[in-house]
Formats: sequence, C-alpha cells, structure tokens
Amino acid sequence: MDTIQSSTTETNQAVSIPSIKAIVNNITHSDQCLQADIKIEEYISFIPTIQFSSQEEKNSYASDLYTIQEEVRSKFNVLKHEELRLENEKYKELVSSWGLPDATKPHQFQMQSRRKKTTPVKSVTSKKQKIADASETECTNQFSNLIIEEPPERIEVDEDEDVTPAPVKKPYAPPITIDNVKNSAELLRKMQQMTGIKLTAKLIGTSIRIYPQTPAAYHIIRRHATSENLQHFTFQIPEEKKIRVVIRGMPTDMPPEDIMQELGFTPKT
Repeated sequence: MDTIQSSTTETNQAVSIPSIKAIVNNITHSDQCLQADIKIEEYISFIPTIQFSSQEEKNSYASDLYTIQEEVRSKFNVLKHEELRLENEKYKELVSSWGLPDATKPHQFQMQSRRKKTTPVKSVTSKKQKIADASETECTNQFSNLIIEEPPERIEVDEDEDVTPAPVKKPYAPPITIDNVKNSAELLRKMQQMTGIKLTAKLIGTSIRIYPQTPAAYHIIRRHATSENLQHFTFQIPEEKKIRVVIRGMPTDMPPEDIMQELGFTPKT
C-alpha cells in the first residue's frame, strides 16, 4: 500500500483512479485488502475538500472510488476464505502428526465409581428404662360409627369460547342536504375534489343530498356550505352529540357549583 500512499501528495488533490485499479489488481493477500480499504475510505472522506471543475466530474470520481472499494472488499472475502482453508488444513495435519484427538470431538472420560468399604456395625445394647405401668382406661361409645358420604366432585369444563374478534364498526357520517342548487353536477364535482373521495348524491327537486363516507368528509362539506352561505341541513354525528343527564333526588338547596365540582367537569346548562 506504499504505492497508494505515494500516488497523492496532498489530501486536497484527487488521486489517479487507474493507478489505484492497477494496485488493487496486484493484491494477493487479505491483509493488503484491509490496508487498501482503509486508504480508499480516506480518499472518499477527502472528496468534499477537493476542487472539481464540475459536479459531474465530482460524481464520477466518487462513483469510481466506491466501485473500487466494493471490489477490494469482495476480493478480501475470497482471499480470506482461501487463507483460512489452507490454515485449517495445516492445523489438522500438524495435530494428526502429533497424535492428538480432534478438538471438535473431545475425548470422553469414563467415570469410575468408588468402591464402598463395608464397616462392621457396632451393636449397642440399649438400657432398659423403668417405666411405670400406667393403668389402662377403657372407653366405650354408645353410638354407632358415623358415615359421611361426600358427593362426587363435579368438574366443569368450559366450552370453547368464541375468540373471533368483533368486526370493526365503520364510522357513520349522516347525509347533508343542500337546497336551491343551480348546478348540482358542478357542486358534487367540487365536493369530491375537496374531500378527495368519491361521493354519492341524490337529487330531490332543486336540492341535492350528499352522502359522505367519512366524518372528515362530513366536516369539509359542512364548512364549505357554511362559508358559501348555502342553505343546508343535516344531522349531528353521534360522537358530537351532547349527553343530557338529569340528577334526581338532590336537595333543592344544594349549590350547582358543588355538583359540578363533584362531577369533575363543567357541564353546559
């Protein structure tokens, strides 16, 4: 790799691509590939500091360096694989000449059990203790034995539960009716461009009823009708409906502020 290092005198000068290719072609060992890869990576890092006559020249120079780097790394893979194969063959020949077992198949040792020595058991004569004969007391039961019959255990087996997931509920968007429409086709085309989806509509005299497919399209159509002062009516989306709650059994003198505080939010009265 000394030749590669001498091909450039300054870090801000472009190196000769043909010279690097010639050096790479003469590489015969994997270590040389590693040194060449390090040096090419250094040349690539110098690209931003080099003055090129045009952007095309800069791109071509960078592309050539990356191509050479891929070739060097591919050559390293081939050379290193062959070097390891030869090294492994030399290792096996040497170990075989020494008469050593294969390291991949370790020698199995037989475990020999130790012989147990029999030792005579010393007979120990236990001393008889003087125990006073306690007077025996006879107990009788005038009742017969009580037999308790336990019911057999019942094992309940749960039936296979249906694990089928519930179908996803499609969001509902109510229809919007616009009255006194002069050009219904043009209005529907404009609504489709604004919502970005294909809309379905129904003509009712001078009115047009548009069926939005999503809540987002519903809001877009409503905002447009309101901004253009178009006479329209619709229903409220279920998610936007307000919940009305009536609390019964409350003392008449209880302040509403205390009730709101207990609820944790401020309802609209």
